Amino acid sequence: METDSDYTDIMQHIERRTGIKPSGVGKPTWVRSIRKRMEACESSNIDAYARLVASSPIERQELVELIVVPETWFFRDSPGLDFFLSQVLEAEKRGRRKPWHVLSLGCATGEEPYSIAMMLAQAGIPLLRFSVEGVDISRRALERARKGVYGSRAFRGSSVLPYRKNFLRTEEGSEVRRDLRQRVAFRSANISDLSFGFSARKYDFVFCRNVLIYFSSDVQDRVLTNVSRLLEHDGYLLLSPTESELVRLKGYPHTGPRLACAHQLHATDSVVPRTIVTTDIEKDIESVEPVQARETETEVQQAPDPLVEAQQLANEGHLDAAWQLCLGCLNSGKNEPALYYLMGALKMAQHSDNEAEEFFRKAVYLSPTHYDALVNLALIAERKGLNEEAYRLWLRARKCSTDDSETEGVVAYGRS
Repeated sequence: METDSDYTDIMQHIERRTGIKPSGVGKPTWVRSIRKRMEACESSNIDAYARLVASSPIERQELVELIVVPETWFFRDSPGLDFFLSQVLEAEKRGRRKPWHVLSLGCATGEEPYSIAMMLAQAGIPLLRFSVEGVDISRRALERARKGVYGSRAFRGSSVLPYRKNFLRTEEGSEVRRDLRQRVAFRSANISDLSFGFSARKYDFVFCRNVLIYFSSDVQDRVLTNVSRLLEHDGYLLLSPTESELVRLKGYPHTGPRLACAHQLHATDSVVPRTIVTTDIEKDIESVEPVQARETETEVQQAPDPLVEAQQLANEGHLDAAWQLCLGCLNSGKNEPALYYLMGALKMAQHSDNEAEEFFRKAVYLSPTHYDALVNLALIAERKGLNEEAYRLWLRARKCSTDDSETEGVVAYGRS
């Protein structure tokens, strides 16, 4: 008789091999996929199948193909693509003539890399001056990507309309123009592998959207290290909204419009994270001026705000000391959104999502438009597999954005 531990052993083995955490996909998907492969292998004994998974790379790949279900479409998450194109055009105006190299990680069936190629070509970048590469762990998805023929599900929303001339109608569906397909290459790889990222080529942009959510925190750090090796010094990593907030908490601030979800991993010479958490308290720090006594020229220093001090300690990585100061603020009667957000961020940095959620909800109760708290709540909901709740929270966060241009596009969860 099958037990939860039998499935857990298989899930943990796949996680060790691929980095895909069990909760990233959801147990029902795991169970359904394992049972389907057991049927295909004519195996009625789950222990025997677990041994097969452990010993056979071919069977592991077959199981992964079922677990990782591609869900993507052309010109998905347009704010990130718009930011990418704006940076290309600005560099072109400044006289750049070097070729552009773009990498799409977790590219699934290829809609994202083809979207990138279409945008570059339609913006007037000669075909010989850019290349796009797509990487995915699913070999079946890559077979479909190389073919470049898509059905109606790949065309959602209006973003694709200006680019319809890049497709040819065939009996099978809409086929990407051959000259564009020749500028896009696909390969199978595990981006969490320690050897990934050692490449002779550097990339100006790396898209890694809706991929990190499938990995544990340690594997996410490994992927970021791999990506840092691949990026040009002034290159950009583009993520999904949920992942962008996660990477910000790891120490890499956003750059550009918030909904573009862009980060520069090489903003300093080191790829070591530079900060832990950021809040609006920093704005208050900049506005503090030294107070001088009028009767004398002796400078009088005000007592530091413990909440500001806690923020500074958190930024320096002294999480325990920051937490103690926050508790002191709480005990002294402080009841501010910034305090609850910082406490939530500290708990999240310690992987205590349930406690973090309580503090973020308090911050949102006091400040319903607290963008960062809402996005973190969406991240926690996503980790728990509550995709509908995560989606509602992200929509609410988008409405809180002060930049109207950032609110265009449709946010959805899944792979790029």
